[in-house]
Amino acid sequence: MSEQISIVIPCYKQARFLSEAIESALGQTHRRVEVIVVDDGSPDETAEVASRYSAVKLIRQENRGVSMARNAGLEASCGEYVVFLDADDRLLPQALKLGLEAMAVDPDCAFVFGKCRYIDASGQPIPTPAQFQSENIENYYAFLLEYACPIWHTAIVMFRRSALETAGGFNADFTPAEDYELYLRLARRWPVRCHASVVAEYRMHHANMSSDSLKMLRAILKVFEHQDEHVRDEPHLQRALDCGLDLCRRYYGQLCVREIKDDVRRRGMDSSALRRIFDLFRCAPKQAIRFLW
Repeated sequence: MSEQISIVIPCYKQARFLSEAIESALGQTHRRVEVIVVDDGSPDETAEVASRYSAVKLIRQENRGVSMARNAGLEASCGEYVVFLDADDRLLPQALKLGLEAMAVDPDCAFVFGKCRYIDASGQPIPTPAQFQSENIENYYAFLLEYACPIWHTAIVMFRRSALETAGGFNADFTPAEDYELYLRLARRWPVRCHASVVAEYRMHHANMSSDSLKMLRAILKVFEHQDEHVRDEPHLQRALDCGLDLCRRYYGQLCVREIKDDVRRRGMDSSALRRIFDLFRCAPKQAIRFLW
């Protein structure tokens, strides 16, 4: 398989991890790789780190957020397939090879995905919860709705460039759930496949965007709201959306409660805590009631 693959690495305040991400991209067993680092107006040494690698193309822009950084990398790339790797994460050596093999099964496939495993801030493995086995799903749009985005991380996804460009790339209006919205948008129009192999390492640390559970909850609920027009005449899709909504509210609602309680223990019931409780009532009322109980 001689297809060129573009790996886009957006970076903002993650220069300390960037070299590991770049080396994991350059160290793929599939050799036709284009690596693009997008310095999203980062105030650290992102540009300096990227410049150490002659094989890496560096793009610099004012800070516009991860969605726009990914789109800028997509526009500057030329691979037939595209992988988006966050600057604090790593690809495993056969990630591209496994993605290409899955893509070859269906030439109409918009994207394929595998699994990830967790590492800590120092890069050491830590326990990873079980992930969905989803190789034989008939309707991936319904599947993605029902399980509220079982694709844990963007780095485990390989996109077909033509589908990405036709769909219009990432939509920053849904940040930080813009990846989920894109998966749904693509799965409505094209086939999707899962190969279930572990292809990336996801670094767990205090700066992860997804650690703000209330922000994630609001964003995912906005994604679900945007699906209404696509499911209202399809009972099985409406059921899948309802299941996903319930799962999302339970999962992120519990995380929100835990975070709010930790904040109250540290700082007391201040105005910030009250605002978060109010927001939680709007997004996940059952979990908010349990918090007060």
